[in-house]
Amino acid sequence: MRDSPHAILALAFTPNGSKLLSSNEQDLVMVWDVQSGGCLRVVPGSGETYWLGSAAFSADGSLLATASSDQTVKLWDVSRGALLRSFSCYANQPWPVAFSADQRLLASGTEEGSILLWERHTGKCLMTLRSDRPYERMNITGVTGLSKAQKASLITLGAIDEAETLSLATMSRRVYQPAELMTPVQVYRTLGIARQSLYDRLHHGKLTPVYLRGDLRFLRSEIEAWQGQREQQE
Repeated sequence: MRDSPHAILALAFTPNGSKLLSSNEQDLVMVWDVQSGGCLRVVPGSGETYWLGSAAFSADGSLLATASSDQTVKLWDVSRGALLRSFSCYANQPWPVAFSADQRLLASGTEEGSILLWERHTGKCLMTLRSDRPYERMNITGVTGLSKAQKASLITLGAIDEAETLSLATMSRRVYQPAELMTPVQVYRTLGIARQSLYDRLHHGKLTPVYLRGDLRFLRSEIEAWQGQREQQE
């Protein structure tokens, strides 16, 4: 089987092993016949834009779930190559995806360590599973001797600051789209910086904090502007 000179980003067999699906950087998903090695179908619009880093077939092979770089999990009809539904990961990057045995549920793990569980037919998020972070539920309200950066780091790791929580209620109620936000981990990787540098900039008023379900996010536009400034200085 020969696909293209572009890098292969994901592979998945149908449950019966008769077909293989590949995704590449050329914005193409190709369905292959394993026995003959022939390409059965090419589905555009699923490679470069959505970056299929993980894919899973349903038990009967009729559905395909894919992890996408736009911070969603997408559900496809295999026979038609049609997109059926997108499941939001709430500004988290999805990685592994899996169907339940009865195909009723769809699950995905995220880079932040949580597992999202959806009802496939409705797209409703039924549950978010996450193991306790290192300082989960530690109350640091009124604690002295901590810098703002240290306090922000503790909150990211699960600590609770009731004063901070109260101040969030007065923040803008604008609803941001997942593509507009970046997680701290994404910022570290994008800019190649340490945690301290990020929180120093945050607490000097140079970044806008956005809290999504209690987790800190950053505006992608502000991070990209910061990245542009750093590149100019270099």
